[in-house]
Amino acid sequence: MRKKGFVWPILIMLVALLAGCGQQNMFEKGNIVKNVELVEITYIGETALWGFDKEGKEFRVSLPETIQIEQTVSKIRFSGEVTYKGDTLIIVEVNKQKDIKILDNKRDPSIYEEPAQEEIDEQVRQEAMAADYDEINAGNWLNKKIFVEGTVEAIEENVLWRLTLLQNENKYIILVYGRMPNIEDALAVLQEGDRIKIYGSVKGKDETTGLPTVFGNIMEIVE
Repeated sequence: MRKKGFVWPILIMLVALLAGCGQQNMFEKGNIVKNVELVEITYIGETALWGFDKEGKEFRVSLPETIQIEQTVSKIRFSGEVTYKGDTLIIVEVNKQKDIKILDNKRDPSIYEEPAQEEIDEQVRQEAMAADYDEINAGNWLNKKIFVEGTVEAIEENVLWRLTLLQNENKYIILVYGRMPNIEDALAVLQEGDRIKIYGSVKGKDETTGLPTVFGNIMEIVE
């Protein structure tokens, strides 16, 4: 009897551990996730919304222009494809109206009201620090606002654009959302070999290359 009593807790722990691993793997890039619930919506734009699930993971849900979300939406359930998974952010692309369901409508937009885009940009530039590659590569600057200037080595076009940026001998992966202000116009003329300056935040390391990853908010092509 003692052996049985000892085995059951171990089995329960193993099941819980395997379930946790499965949930983590569910959000790998390229996977289709179903019925993800966001319990707090922090931003609703024309082509994307941001929010947190009940475990505190932050999501950006990319939406086509045909899907319109009211500013009062406070809770949603959605299904879609994972296009990016970082240490602090997961991006999922939703393409069909049936794949997103409104669960609650109690959000007060004034609580999350943001200043004009010009004010946001000025604040980003003021708060950003020059990138320190060694500190970022060591994992010490996670979520820190930075700016980095370098030469574009490679461009991968998607909903979430991926740029390889060379600064002296150091390389970064830059992720930018093509529909963001201050990004769309620059991407329209961007070519490999161009020199750019990116303002954004550190998002850990790229899963494929292991390079430091920056999510860009402002892109400037350096003349």
